[in-house]
Amino acid sequence: MISSDEMRLREGQAMASGVSEPELIEAAGHGLAREILSLRATGAHLRLYLGSGHNAADALAASRHLQAAGMTWEAHWAQPVELARPETRRQWELLLATGIRHGQRTRRGPQINVDGLVGLGANRCLEGRFAQLVGEMNQSRTSGAFTVAVDLPSGLLEAGVAEGSAVVCADATICLGEVKSWLLDDAAGPRVGRLSVVALPGMPAPSAQLLGHHSLRGLLPTRPWNGHKGSVGRVGIVAGSPGMVGAAELACAGALRAGAGLVTLWCDPRSLDILSARLPAEVMVRPFQGTLPHERLEALALGPGLGVDHQCDVLRLVRSDPRPMVVDADALRASGLDWRRLLAASAGARILTPHAGEMQRLRWPALAQCDTRASLAASWAEQCSPHVLVLKGARSIVAQAGQKLCMNGTGHPGMATGGMGDMLTGVTVGLLAQGMSPRDAARVAVWACGRSAELAAQRLGWRSVLPSDAVADLGAALEELSWD
Repeated sequence: MISSDEMRLREGQAMASGVSEPELIEAAGHGLAREILSLRATGAHLRLYLGSGHNAADALAASRHLQAAGMTWEAHWAQPVELARPETRRQWELLLATGIRHGQRTRRGPQINVDGLVGLGANRCLEGRFAQLVGEMNQSRTSGAFTVAVDLPSGLLEAGVAEGSAVVCADATICLGEVKSWLLDDAAGPRVGRLSVVALPGMPAPSAQLLGHHSLRGLLPTRPWNGHKGSVGRVGIVAGSPGMVGAAELACAGALRAGAGLVTLWCDPRSLDILSARLPAEVMVRPFQGTLPHERLEALALGPGLGVDHQCDVLRLVRSDPRPMVVDADALRASGLDWRRLLAASAGARILTPHAGEMQRLRWPALAQCDTRASLAASWAEQCSPHVLVLKGARSIVAQAGQKLCMNGTGHPGMATGGMGDMLTGVTVGLLAQGMSPRDAARVAVWACGRSAELAAQRLGWRSVLPSDAVADLGAALEELSWD
């Protein structure tokens, strides 16, 4: 994560090394187009909101690629184009030279606002025509328009934003070269939305702090040609009780779709019959009697929909079972428990996956002194080494002592639906059982669950995406991690 001054320095170093300004803009435009296409249908209509600087040039370069992919466009300038920087004017002329008429919407379909008004050079609140266009973009979102910010939402300043200032509310922000540090602040989240980064020539690779292709590529385990179901990951899941069998279903489905070879569910005995009938045919179902057999299982997951009746048994497993384990949901509900002491005594690696409410119930020491979610996760990691925390939320955080804090950029508001966390538990334990380290399994699972929900939204619209829909797209999401 870098500041605006550091980003300007990197741009200058890139050009000093021989990368020209047009080359940087073309790379930015190509990356922007690729990211936008990954989020929305090719038949969309682009409304370009343009200033005079390089963000506008990047948006125009992207529009040429998007037009070739079947999108139409129109442009709204904050200032006369004659006042734009030379490279911005050149990109405008290149777009006009394609021969497609601008200024008219030629087909029905989704609308994408592309925010290219201002970039790193802005250091004061937006006024006049700029503020008017920001208001227009924000208003159009109430009618279903999807807003993409180029590098950062216009009006969101590094030094902070005064109340009432004009700031773009983006559904997705695509950073260029590196993520700007202030975009990860908790307060910035509603303005930034989905977050990704495009690598640029002549600059260092983006940091691994934001989860994405650049940081996760190559982590998925390969499967040998002569592998069999017992050699590619055996998963044990303890989940499901009367009235909460869906949580067990989603956890098992997540593990299967993540590639686990064998999945066995141990459930509350009262739910055995209904889960045996409802679960995928690939899942074996057993009654949970307080212990797990010593059969070969590479990883365990405890908690989804389990209820509180088995709490003592679950905590005993957390403490004494040597196998790596994902601890979620009802397994985190023990009141008054000293989790630091429990984890220090645990016989194996543990991944805890609380949401904000569960983190509060854990009564974590020094919670009151942590003013951000990131500082809370970092404090947890320091006190509970070497275990891993996944602090779930609109931008989930993965923390482990001695490693960079990681934040996820994928997903959308439709994921605020019961069951998404159960799917995440299943995906995480499925990857863990295939030999991934706890941190890598958590990082890939968090990213993949958000990405699968995005893919499902392309078919259904984000308001209608259910965890079961996202599970169906997990394979496609994971496959993207092998792309260049």
